[in-house]
Amino acid sequence: MSKEENLKILQLLQEGKITADEASQLLAAMEKPTEAPPAPEPEKAPPPVGTGGTDDFETETLARARAKIAAARERVAGMDQQLAAAEEQIEEAKKSPDPIGALNQALKGLPGAKSIAGSFRDFDAGRFASNAAKQARKLSKQVTDSIGSIDINLSDITQGFQGEPTLEQGYEVTLNVPSGGTLRIKNPFGDITVQGGDFPEVRAAGTLRVWSATPEEAQAVAEAVQVSTESSDTGGAITVSGSVKAKRIQLHLKVFVPAEGVKVSLLSPSGDLSVRGIKAAAVTATQSGDIHLAEIAGDVAAETTAGNIGIEGVLGSVSARTTSGDIQAIRLDGASFKGESQSGDISLNEAIVPVITLSAVSGDSTLCGVSCTRLSVRTVSGDTKIQECDFDEEALLDSISGSLSFAPRASLVKGKLVLSTISGDTHLTLPYKTNAVLEARSKSGELRGKVRGSDGSLREIRGAGMSIVSESIGEGTGAMLVLSSVSGDIKLEQAEG
Repeated sequence: MSKEENLKILQLLQEGKITADEASQLLAAMEKPTEAPPAPEPEKAPPPVGTGGTDDFETETLARARAKIAAARERVAGMDQQLAAAEEQIEEAKKSPDPIGALNQALKGLPGAKSIAGSFRDFDAGRFASNAAKQARKLSKQVTDSIGSIDINLSDITQGFQGEPTLEQGYEVTLNVPSGGTLRIKNPFGDITVQGGDFPEVRAAGTLRVWSATPEEAQAVAEAVQVSTESSDTGGAITVSGSVKAKRIQLHLKVFVPAEGVKVSLLSPSGDLSVRGIKAAAVTATQSGDIHLAEIAGDVAAETTAGNIGIEGVLGSVSARTTSGDIQAIRLDGASFKGESQSGDISLNEAIVPVITLSAVSGDSTLCGVSCTRLSVRTVSGDTKIQECDFDEEALLDSISGSLSFAPRASLVKGKLVLSTISGDTHLTLPYKTNAVLEARSKSGELRGKVRGSDGSLREIRGAGMSIVSESIGEGTGAMLVLSSVSGDIKLEQAEG
C-alpha cells in the first residue's frame, strides 16, 4: 500500500467519516496479500526487473494490492454518499416536530453511529444535572454576596440622599427582671443588641431618627413611636411600637442585662440581632436580618429567612435555621447542634457536641475539628466535606446528587459509618490504624481504592458497573463501614503509617 492511500484512510478517520475499527480493517486489508475481494481486471503493470518465479509473484502481489485499493475507494465513495445524505437529513431535523427522532434516523446506519448511541446511553443525566446545579449554586452565592455588599452601599447612599435626620430623639428605659426570668424584646424599626455584664438591672437605650418633610411632621411621627416596658414575676418585656412607615424612621436598641440568670428572646422583622456574654438561654428570630450569638453559657436558638447566622463560643445546645442564609458555628460545647438551611451553606468547626444533625437542600455542609457521638448530614444537591473529625457510635452522610468526602481524625475501631449517594461521588480517607469491616456497592459507578490487611500490606479494590465489595481492614473487627452509590464513583484510600 502506498503512503497516499495510508494517509487517505487516516484522514477519513480523523474527520470522523469512518470509525477506528473500520480504519484498522482497511489498513489490514491493504497489507494482507490474500483473500482479495473480486474487482475489475487491473491494468497490467510493466514486468518487474527479475527472472522466473520472482517476476510472477511480484506481479500477482501488486495486482491484489491494487484490487483491494480499488475496493476500498469504492467503499469510501459509498461512505461519502451516505454522509452527504445524512447531512441533508440533519438539516431537515432542525425543522422537525421531533428533532431527536429525526436526528436518530439521520444517524442510523452511518459509520460511528453505534458509538454515538453508546455515548448517549452512558450519559448520566443525574450527574450532569448535579454538576449544573452546583455551578448554578456557586454563581448564585457569588451574586448573593455581591448583592449583600451592594445593599450595604445602597443603605449608606439612601441615607445620604435622605440627608440628616429631621429629628433625633433619645430613649432610655430600665426594668428589673427576676433571676431565671425571660426578657422579651421586640423592635420593628431596627437592630437589637444585647450585652451581658455586671449590671444590677436591665437598661435599654437607643436613638430614634426620623426623616420627614417638616419638623412638625417629624415630631408627629416621633410621638407615634413608643418604647414600653413590662415586668412580672416570670420576666419582663421591652416593646417598640408605632403605626408609622419603617422606611421613615430608624431605632437601633442596645440592651444591657445582668450576665447571669436572665434569658433573652429577641424579635425583629428586618433588623440584625446580636447577643453576647450572658449565662442563660437566648432565642432570636428575624426575617431578613443577620443573627450573631457569642460567648453564651446556655441553650440558643436562631431563625432567619434571608439572613446569615453566626454562632461562636456557646456552652449549650444550639438550633440554627435559615432559608437562604449561611450558618457558621465555631467553638461549641453542648448537648446538641442542629443546623437547617435551604440554599445556604452550613459549617461547624472546633466543637465537642454529642449529637449533630445537619440538613440542607442545595447548600454545602462542612465540618472540621469536631468530636461527637452521633452525626447525621443530609443534603439533596449540596456537597458534604468532613475532615479531622471523630465519632463514637454512628455517622450517617446521605445525599441525592451531592458529593461526600470524609477524613476521620482518629483511627476507626468502633461505631458505624454510612456514606450513601444516588449520583454524587464518595471519597473516604481512612487513618492508618483502622480496624473495620467494609461493605461497598455501586450500580453503575466506578469503585476503586486501597486498604490494609492485618499484615499491613495494601490490597487494591476495583470494580465498575454493578459492583459489591466486602473487605476486612486491619483485623477486620470493630467499626462497620458501608458505602453505597447508584451512579456515583466511590474512592477509598488509607493513610500511610
